[in-house]
Amino acid sequence: MNNARKHAAASQVVVRLNAESGSLRLTIEDDGRGFEVSSALRGSGRLGLLGMRDRARRLRGRFDVQSAVGKGTTVIVTIPLADSKRPIGKTISDAIGRSVTRSESLPLATG
Repeated sequence: MNNARKHAAASQVVVRLNAESGSLRLTIEDDGRGFEVSSALRGSGRLGLLGMRDRARRLRGRFDVQSAVGKGTTVIVTIPLADSKRPIGKTISDAIGRSVTRSESLPLATG
């Protein structure tokens, strides 16, 4: 949400969170200015995307970004819900660097 507000000049952001087929899928879509994905993921000033990709990988998940200049951006993160080797709560805590509770409210910065 912060990246869409800060960088994309988006007027609308849609966030969806779905549990499907043993995984959790987060989709974030905006109607902002868009960008060149390949250069962004090479590290040219888009550290937020690199951080999201790294966190998804730590959770053994998938990270996908679709964007084009003038066309907006869609970020999709898919995380497996169960792993026989590690409990998911501990895995999420490790990935984001803090403890995780069942329900957590996060403030949304405005303006």
